[in-house]
Amino acid sequence: MPDEGERSQAAIFFDEHPELRDAMNRSKTFPELKRRSSLKIDDEQLYVVKGDTLGDEDELYLDALIRGSNPQTDDSLARRLFLEMEDHPQSLIIERHKQR
Repeated sequence: MPDEGERSQAAIFFDEHPELRDAMNRSKTFPELKRRSSLKIDDEQLYVVKGDTLGDEDELYLDALIRGSNPQTDDSLARRLFLEMEDHPQSLIIERHKQR
């Protein structure tokens, strides 16, 4: 298992808040987002995050949730992803967004 220095901030955040990873695994919207953002390089599956950065699925999910937490977002898929979560995980994302 990679040490803390090699793991993404999203993975560390999800380890601290396992209910977010559970929401990701139950999501009906996330598979569609993954398909739209997927890029395979060599044998590694990566995702386009923040429009121009490559990352793993944790980074993709967290970035989309943060974008989706804004009611005025023009990203309807991210908004749908955010709204399918329960209130407590939503509050974690809103707080994380404030820290950005």
